[in-house]
Formats: sequence, C-alpha cells, structure tokens
Amino acid sequence: MRAAIVGRGRWGQRVAGILESEGHAARMLSLRKAGEEKDTDFAERCARRLCAEASGAALVWLAVPPGAPQAALVRGALLAGKHVVVEKPWWGGAAEAADLASEANRRGLIAAVHFQYCYLHEWPALVSRFDAGDAEFQGTFTTARAARPDIPAGDNLATHLLAVRRRWFPRSRIGELHYGYGTDDCRHVEFRHDERTARVDFTTNAQPIVQRFLADVMGHAEVGAPFPLDLAFAAEVQSELARIEGSE
Repeated sequence: MRAAIVGRGRWGQRVAGILESEGHAARMLSLRKAGEEKDTDFAERCARRLCAEASGAALVWLAVPPGAPQAALVRGALLAGKHVVVEKPWWGGAAEAADLASEANRRGLIAAVHFQYCYLHEWPALVSRFDAGDAEFQGTFTTARAARPDIPAGDNLATHLLAVRRRWFPRSRIGELHYGYGTDDCRHVEFRHDERTARVDFTTNAQPIVQRFLADVMGHAEVGAPFPLDLAFAAEVQSELARIEGSE
C-alpha cells in the first residue's frame, strides 16, 4: 500500500517509519492553509495536491496538531478519493463529523480517528465481565512531559481513556479519571463489578497498537465496512469529555 502523510514533524516521521516497517510506501507532504483562505478553497487545493503528488496513495494520514484545519484536510483527502486517518482530539464538532462521515460513505471511503490504545490486546477478554451498567470504569493517564499549550490534558490524554471505554465497555459507568501533564508517567484502567476487579497497566507498552490500528482500517476498507472509530465516534468522545469537565 502507498500512503501520504501530511505533516513533517516528529509524529509524522514516526508514522512514516511505522508504515515503512510494515512494507508500505510513505510520502510526506506539507499542506498549510494560507491566510484568509476559505476552508472550502483549502480543501479543494489539498485535493489537487494529493491527486498530483500522491496519486497512487490509498490512504492519507493527517499527522498534524488539532489546531490545524482538520475538517478541511479531511475533506480534501476525501475529495481526492483517499481513505483518511486523523489524529485525536477531534475539534470539528458533531455536525462537521456527521457531514464528513456522510461524504466518506457516499464515496465508499473511511475517515478514521487514531485512538491507538483501543488496540491493546487485553480489552476483548474483559468485555463479558465489565461491560455492564453496574460496572465501573476508572482510569489514569498522566505524563511527565511538560504541559502543551496547544492541547489541554483532557483533550490529549483523557480522550484515550474515554475512547477505550466507549469502544469496549460502553455500558459501564465512568468513575474517577485522572489525567495531567508534568507528573509521573502512569497509564492504567481499573474495572469494578460486584466483587470482581481488574486492572490493565499500559504505562510501559510494547504492543504494536499503531500497526493493529492501520491493519484494521485497511481491513475495513477492503470489504467496504464501516469503521467503528470514525469521526462520529471521536465527536462523541469529545462530548463526553465536555460533560465530565463541565460537572467538575
């Protein structure tokens, strides 16, 4: 498979390395919105660039920060006839997500959001025990890295936890969530249901979760099946985060 990666930063380079290690060809591009350029014009310009410089690519991976015009970049990839992966968090809102999802479906394409921790191998075995209305889902996602002024901790870290719950344990209730910058590196999820408990610690994780995500995207694309971690899913995660932080 050939892929185009939009974004030449550290994460874009890492994605390129992962793709190439899996035997895929990756081409890196830079697409930036100009001054007062309208989103529709930018999307069309992106589509033209992708058609001209990445005509053989089946997938466009948007390795750009959320402050970038995500929705216009997604639309540009779809207009170019490409499947597209966008990084979380999704700041485009539910209405924009629904519109882009409709466009993707109409074109037989996938617009996926990269929630890689949904691909830890521990989750499926726990579903039968903890995906229940009286089960409690708790989680911690903290990092020693300094705070990022462009992405609040909730959007950058808590969304990983909320995505895991929504994907695998949607009937559980949300308990305490801890997340933040500038503290210990700690990533784990805890479950409680009746007398049963479980804990998944992925602070140190060597599983090929990005590779599993990519394989899942392309597997769904090959058979034309809807992808579960789509833009609507990401918009629901953001709405859930807003409800949690609004109640604190």
